Amino acid sequence: NFQLKSIKRNSVDHVFVYNKNIGKIFNKHLDTQIHPVGSFLLNSLNLKKNNQIIYKYLYISTYRPIANDNQKISPYTSYEKFQDQEKKLVKTIHNYLLMKNETLHILGVNKFSFGEEYDYFKNIIKNDKCWNFIKPKNRHYSFAYECVNLSDIILGIDSSLLYESIALGKKTIFFNCRVLDSYLKENRYFAWPKKMDRAGLFWTDDLLKENVSKLIDNVEHMNNDEWLKKIKKYQSELIEYDRNNETFKNQISKIL
Repeated sequence: NFQLKSIKRNSVDHVFVYNKNIGKIFNKHLDTQIHPVGSFLLNSLNLKKNNQIIYKYLYISTYRPIANDNQKISPYTSYEKFQDQEKKLVKTIHNYLLMKNETLHILGVNKFSFGEEYDYFKNIIKNDKCWNFIKPKNRHYSFAYECVNLSDIILGIDSSLLYESIALGKKTIFFNCRVLDSYLKENRYFAWPKKMDRAGLFWTDDLLKENVSKLIDNVEHMNNDEWLKKIKKYQSELIEYDRNNETFKNQISKIL
C-alpha cells in the first residue's frame, strides 16, 4: 500500500505501467526501471483503423452488483450513492439523445449477470426508445475493443476502456462525476494521479444537462484531424500505446 508511510523501500527490475504519472508513484517507493506502455490487452490486438461506424454514441457501463446495503466504495461513501451518479448521467445523456432522435448504445461489462445489468439500465431509462444494450455474454476480451473501434463517440465515467479508447485516438468523453468525498478526491478521479482542471476538451465533472449536451456537441463537431491534433498533448498523460507490446517483448528478450 503506497499510502502507508512505513513502507520499506524495495527494488524491482522493471515495472510496466499505463503512463509516466503512475510510474512516478512507483518510483517514490521502489528502485526500478519504469516503462509506460499502456494496456497489455489493447496492445496485443491488431486493431485496424475502421471507417465503418455502427455505434454513433457508445456508453461504457461501470455497473457492478451491490452485495448489500452497507457496501462502501470509500470510508465515507456508500456504493449505492456512488452508483447513483451513473444513473443520473445515463438518464441525462439518453434524454439529450432522445431529443436528437439518436440511439444510446450501452456496452455491458458483466458477462456473468448481463440480465441484471440490462435491468439496471432499463430501470434508469424507463422506456424502450433510442437505446440499445450490447450484451457481454460469452465474448472474447477483444469484443469490447472492437465495439470501440466501430464507434464514433465513446462516453463514460472512469472505465479503463475509456483510456484505451483515447490511446486509439477515438473521440472519447469522460464524465468525472463520482468524486464524492475527500478519499475519492485523492484516489479516484479522472486522469489519476495527474491533477487536471474540473473541465476540459473532453472531460467534465458537471452533470447539468446543458453542460453535458454542450460537451457532446463540441466533441462531435470536431473533425478527426482536429480531434487527433488537440488530444495529442493529453494522451501520454493518460495512457501510452505500445503496439504489439514491443517494449515488453524487447525487455524480456534482453533478460532471456
